[in-house]
Amino acid sequence: MLARSTGPFDHFQSHCLIGYKQAMNDKPHAHHSPSQPRQRSTLERVLRWVGSITAVLSLIFGIQQLVQAITENNANEREITELKQLAAVQLDSGEYAMAWDSANAALKLAATDGTLAKLFGRMDAQTKQLRVVRENVAMAWVDDMHTSGEQKFSDFVDKLLPALEQGTITAEPQRKADLLAHIGWCSFLRSRDGARIDPRRSYEQALQIDRTNPYAHAYLAHWLVWNGGTFEEANEHFAAALNTNRARETVRTLQIASYGNRQSEGDASYVATIVAMLSNHERIDPDWRHRALWHFARACGRSPNAELLADLKKRLAPTALLAAFELLQNSPGEKVSQDENQTKQITACLAAAK
Repeated sequence: MLARSTGPFDHFQSHCLIGYKQAMNDKPHAHHSPSQPRQRSTLERVLRWVGSITAVLSLIFGIQQLVQAITENNANEREITELKQLAAVQLDSGEYAMAWDSANAALKLAATDGTLAKLFGRMDAQTKQLRVVRENVAMAWVDDMHTSGEQKFSDFVDKLLPALEQGTITAEPQRKADLLAHIGWCSFLRSRDGARIDPRRSYEQALQIDRTNPYAHAYLAHWLVWNGGTFEEANEHFAAALNTNRARETVRTLQIASYGNRQSEGDASYVATIVAMLSNHERIDPDWRHRALWHFARACGRSPNAELLADLKKRLAPTALLAAFELLQNSPGEKVSQDENQTKQITACLAAAK
């Protein structure tokens, strides 16, 4: 007998019957039409074809994403480099607030730099470099911080301090000591606003890590003088700071401020420091030079100050007094107007003091 051919309706009926029996927990239908394996084979080929197309499309999409990531990364790298350079220029110009904003903008951009930088492991190194830039800005700013009007030191210090503290976590010993010393200086500035903070602990921590650290020595010397300590002890720390030949301008600024804050007691040391700086061709603030000349006028003017003259002889040595005065008068820079008769009187007084 010839087998009856099957049509689409027969296949439909067969699948329905199988589904019904399975639903009734009966055994599945054992009969399969001859064309069923052929249809399954076709379906498998179609699925493989669809899978291949999907894989190709995924590859194309991945390449597009990679190209986009590279493009974005290159653009970000250029912008970050420009912001770093801008921060350096602003820092050199004393535009600390602007340099701080530029460094933060670069850090923010680096944090969203995309997957490519993370993939190649550059994110951590780049972020570390930018944090160093920001820390440098913060340290320079607190070293040269001034307020005006209703401003307080804390208005600025409070936003800089977290960056300095964060830097101590991964910094090398010398760098960590620099940061700790500046954290102590931030504490001193905050104490100027009335906060009860002792910066000495941070200075001493810095010196435990780096015993020659110039910032820690200079800040500690300033703190000792500020709190009524002896010049002898303070001068030891200033000398230690100067011997490193690092951060010399900061050390000198603190030294001059310390002597100036103690007025008559520190006047001779003030003059001796200015003379030493001129002899070493160090940068001198015009106001410092004017004040040093004024101290000579006080010592040998119309109403001579014998005590100050004696201190000057002790600090400069009698034979160096006249040379020091002439050096102050004739050093390059803004000319100091001085009465001719007064100059003659001071010169005669210093010459007689030998």
